[in-house]
Amino acid sequence: MTILIMFHEVRFRDFKRFYTGFLEVYWRGYFPNLPSYSRFITLMKRAIFPMTVFTQLKIGKRTGIYYLDSSCLPVSHLKRSKRHKPSIKLHSMARLQWAGFLA
Repeated sequence: MTILIMFHEVRFRDFKRFYTGFLEVYWRGYFPNLPSYSRFITLMKRAIFPMTVFTQLKIGKRTGIYYLDSSCLPVSHLKRSKRHKPSIKLHSMARLQWAGFLA
């Protein structure tokens, strides 16, 4: 479970590169009985239930602020969109959408 939590904290893109390139090289001293990558993948299935229980136990007081995802959010007003070159395409697309809406 520690390795899985550490994988999410270090923010590697894929688990294999994290395990073989980071964990086995730099953290070998902290995990002296570290299994091979293929063995760890088979052992990882056993950690799903304890990890779920752990996250449920560590949930704090509900504040109304929860997890965020990276999905697109609609924007009502694009400030400085004419000066920001990547948003020029978005600005022209928004204009076309408004033209279709007003027609």
